Amino acid sequence: MDRSDFVSAYQAHDLYFLDPTKRFLVPDRRWIYNRQDNIGFSLVSLLAGGPRNQLQDAVETEFPSGNGIQAAVEEDGTFTVDITGIADLSVDDREVLAGQLVWTLAMSDVRGPYRILADGASITDNGREDWTLADVSDLDPQKTSDEPLRALRDGALVEVEGDSGVTLSGWTSSGQLESAASAGAAGGEDGRIAAVSGRGDGERSLLVGDVGGDPVTALTARSLSRPSWSGDAQNLYVVADGRRVHRLEPTGSGIQMDESTVDTSALNSLDIDDPRISVFTVSRDGTRAAMLINGRLFISVLQRDGDGGGSMTMGTPMEVGQRVGDTALSVDWRDDGTLLVGTRANDAPVWAVTVDGSEASPLSSRNITAPVVAVGSAGSVQYILDSRAMLQLDDEDPEARFWREVPALQGARAVPILSK
Repeated sequence: MDRSDFVSAYQAHDLYFLDPTKRFLVPDRRWIYNRQDNIGFSLVSLLAGGPRNQLQDAVETEFPSGNGIQAAVEEDGTFTVDITGIADLSVDDREVLAGQLVWTLAMSDVRGPYRILADGASITDNGREDWTLADVSDLDPQKTSDEPLRALRDGALVEVEGDSGVTLSGWTSSGQLESAASAGAAGGEDGRIAAVSGRGDGERSLLVGDVGGDPVTALTARSLSRPSWSGDAQNLYVVADGRRVHRLEPTGSGIQMDESTVDTSALNSLDIDDPRISVFTVSRDGTRAAMLINGRLFISVLQRDGDGGGSMTMGTPMEVGQRVGDTALSVDWRDDGTLLVGTRANDAPVWAVTVDGSEASPLSSRNITAPVVAVGSAGSVQYILDSRAMLQLDDEDPEARFWREVPALQGARAVPILSK
């Protein structure tokens, strides 16, 4: 089918499923026929049908198999969904199910209020029938971190405070760091930092610690990629020597972490001689990884094995950056679930790419001097490091056509460090 004919009749929408902890909503992008009276009916039906095959081993859903579901729009505009077959669900699980429904409808501009029923009655014990986004705000799929902007400058971590950059005290000011990642505070705990330390041709060390605290060495290798946290700070990933993907989890005591290796045998399916991973960054919900393999952009689902041991397997990588080619140097997740990609191409140094690869759009190149070796995103603001300095661009500012230096880091080649 011709692309123009396809996009005139179909539009991309996200269905929302759950990560294994049921703390995060996971988008499942589908193309849905848009010439219908209310797209909500198709969204509800597809959501009840479960995730796509590639995601089945990575996500959960509160819709039990064999359930029945009916949707209707009342005369007052209320979108009503009545579900059968959920009598065994707990109160908490029913509220999470409501979150799946509300966010799936709301993010596709299906207007509320939303009335969610179970066998014709309230889905919860408190008698609530009508739901709004405020009722399920904890599951906001685009929630932004409260952590401040940080950056790696001259081998040390700095925290941006107004128009100044303050070097973090303790181990993060050692001047030996070459990459870093931060994780937001959760459950009253301090935020966490993971950083790669080393110089020259020597061995690299992965350091993990609380913000402003003393780190521990988690592992060492000849080379280590920039580390990447999941949104709940419970999983940390790093690639050693371009091939071995390590996953680290807190042990429950202090900052000590257990280490395991992700099964990456799926890389063998790629038609690439000696595939090497230079960048590996996980989504906020922890179910997908964006990778640069020999300069090309791939997405892979991270699947938990069903052996009860908590081991992880990389699903078959899918190339999504065909328009970028093999020019990619950096990639990170944006809050809307798309990817921000930096390249070495002068004509299009920065791209926004969707997770299914169907859409790739170059961002403004004004004031950028390729290569773009680091990228990051926080809400509507995009950050990059080009050949000269760390720059920022606000997507929601109609006057922002040029990338501008971050005032607190003006004149410095600093790498943006942002929490999910």
